[in-house]
Parts: sequence; C-alpha cells; structure tokens
Amino acid sequence: MKHLIIYASNHGATKACAEELSSYLTQATAVSVDKVHNLSGYDSVILGTGIYASKPLKSMQNFCTQNQAELLTKKLGLFICCISQDPNIIAMQLAGAFPANLRQYATKMASFGGTLDPSKLSLTEKSILKIINKSDKKDTVDHQAIKDFAESIQ
Repeated sequence: MKHLIIYASNHGATKACAEELSSYLTQATAVSVDKVHNLSGYDSVILGTGIYASKPLKSMQNFCTQNQAELLTKKLGLFICCISQDPNIIAMQLAGAFPANLRQYATKMASFGGTLDPSKLSLTEKSILKIINKSDKKDTVDHQAIKDFAESIQ
C-alpha cells in the first residue's frame, strides 16, 4: 500500500511528526500541503495539520475543501499537532480541523501532541504564549501515538 502523508506546518512540529510517521510506514511519502498536485497513485492519504489558537492552518482547510471528493475514495487518516493534552480540547480541535464527512470516513484520527519553541515564533506569537503558557519551551509530542497510528493504518 502506498501512503501519502500531507501536512500543514508553520514552525516544523507537524512536519517532523509527518516525517516520523512516514518512517514507520512502507512506501510512504510526506509532503507539505502546498506541494501536493495529485493524489492518484496512492492507496492511503493521511492529513495532518498544526493547530494555532485552536484553529487548523488555512492551507489544510482549503486543501480539504478542494479535494474532498477524491479524499473520500482513499483510505484516510487524520491527525493534528497541538500542545494540549486535555482529551476534551483535543476532540474539539480535531472536530474543527477537518470537515465532518472526512472525519466520519477516516479510518484513524489522532493528536500527536506538539512543540512550542519561542525562538521560532513571531513577536505576536511570543506575546500570546507568555499569556497562556508560563514555560519557555514545551514539547508534548507523543512518539508512541505516532507509532500506534502507523500500525493501525497499514
């Protein structure tokens, strides 16, 4: 089975998770949502987006809207990368990240955690981070969740 992992990432955490996921799958390619031109030739498509201020990246939202019909012909997996570890917040963010029909059709959905590194943030993002988060750097990436996701999507 050929897997295409399509990710939307602002600061690299979602990209890193997509690449880690691809390392657990045979015949897998991880590519930025901005560089995807064709889904043919892939049996499985996995979509992943970073969450910022409880919202998915616009590039992933646009991709889902433009490619819904074709995505519904593939084995589909969905993931988000967010700092929260609260199951209620994660469920809300997953619901907001992808259209309902894709979520209902997906074989697997998960949150892989995330990374906040202030050195990669804009001044506005740093200001927001100071308000909502006292620590300078936070890493909640769940490597076991990535491995489990890969095993379930094979």
